[in-house]
Amino acid sequence: MAVNFPSTLVQPSAPHPSNYSAAQSVNAALPFVLGWDPFSGGTAADCIYVEIYGGLFATPNVGQTGALNGTTTSVTIPGETFQTNRSYTGCVSFYHYVLLTNGTSDIYLAYRSSTTEFGLNTTSVAGSLMINACWANGGSVFTFEVSCLPGLSLVAEYSTNLVAGSWKTLCTTNTTNSCVRFSDNRSLTNKQQFYRVRTGP
Repeated sequence: MAVNFPSTLVQPSAPHPSNYSAAQSVNAALPFVLGWDPFSGGTAADCIYVEIYGGLFATPNVGQTGALNGTTTSVTIPGETFQTNRSYTGCVSFYHYVLLTNGTSDIYLAYRSSTTEFGLNTTSVAGSLMINACWANGGSVFTFEVSCLPGLSLVAEYSTNLVAGSWKTLCTTNTTNSCVRFSDNRSLTNKQQFYRVRTGP
């Protein structure tokens, strides 16, 4: 089947990140909402593609199920996609496109696109610091507090021997302030017990 490039496809304007400054100090432990100015002339029939290079993050590409349409102005990159104190490069692309088929098995994609690359940097994230560890209830319960950043999902774990695979979940919680208290009433049954707190899930 002969395919002519559609004359209706015009060159999109270049994407412009709307929160570039925020992208220079991303908290690697938390989700980050990457935003851009509206796609001029973009409609639900168009596509926006976002990628963080290195296989870290990408939205579905043009013509794929779940692709961002041309009216979208942001995407959420999950927490812990990045490492702390690192620099990354990504891109946002705008597509005007048409999918053509000959009615049997052949599909043809015609598009015009514009891409803008950007830098993204992560900051140091204050680790979960254990403080105020003590015995409570007459020595029957071991309690400790963790200072951390608000908005984190935390998983407290314990182990009696530090062997890989031996860590068990004590509890999980979502932080709303900078200090979280944990309690363990099973401590008396073990002569030694180790604790750690990590971001979840």
